[in-house]
Amino acid sequence: METTKKSLLIFLALIIVGGSAYGAFYLLKKYINKTPQEEVLGTATTTSVVVGLTRDTSNKIPSVFPKGLVIEKDIATVIESFSVPSKVNKTTQYTFKYVSNKSLSANYKYFSETLTSKNSGWSLVDDIFEPSFSSITVQNKAGNMLSIVINDDSLNLSIVDITLVK
Repeated sequence: METTKKSLLIFLALIIVGGSAYGAFYLLKKYINKTPQEEVLGTATTTSVVVGLTRDTSNKIPSVFPKGLVIEKDIATVIESFSVPSKVNKTTQYTFKYVSNKSLSANYKYFSETLTSKNSGWSLVDDIFEPSFSSITVQNKAGNMLSIVINDDSLNLSIVDITLVK
């Protein structure tokens, strides 16, 4: 009887050790080929979207933007102007980026006053003002989003980036 108890204990100990070894091996096998980012973030699926980027080389603010939005008559340098349709959410993003003749604070004041006035048709979503960066985001009743980002670059030029999603 004593031998049976010892045999049973040895058998149970082997099962426990074997099960633990199998569990450790399984976990190692599952995580051994993952990058550190996958371990932290997990894996994700991505969706590829075909982009139909259209560049505008006219150096004028596209007519899709609200009239009178940019009051600078002589924009010396247009950095980029383009539109990108999205088939996923059936919107189009229009972007117009230029070097302004005005300071960051003057641009911020003009755009924030113009876009948040009672008769503008836009409602303020977000507003940030910092010495070298400012941003104003507004939305109209139709759900169109308009974002103005103004940066001072290393040459103290104000770069104005206007994006409309409609």
